[in-house]
Amino acid sequence: MDITYKFYTDEYLGTLISDEEEFLSLALKAEFYINEITFGNIEEFSYEVCLAVCAVCDAIKNDTGNIASENNDGYSVSYRQNKNLLAEIYGAAKLYLPDEFLYKGI
Repeated sequence: MDITYKFYTDEYLGTLISDEEEFLSLALKAEFYINEITFGNIEEFSYEVCLAVCAVCDAIKNDTGNIASENNDGYSVSYRQNKNLLAEIYGAAKLYLPDEFLYKGI
């Protein structure tokens, strides 16, 4: 199953990301992250894995929307850092991924 913007909007019912190009960029990052936390155990993208990718995309997007201040004179933007971002991203992925994908085997 390919992860597409159509899947994000129609199956996952995502609304936070409103641009297909941005979604595809975030989905690529999310896929690499999920591959890392599952120790490369995902051989094909099941429905649950696609949902996890979408959830991670939303978590990343939600963090980038934290503007602390903005100035039009000389244009500058400051963002608040979310210190719990990795925990939020992991939690978003874990919600959809089967436990066996997250097992380290120890």
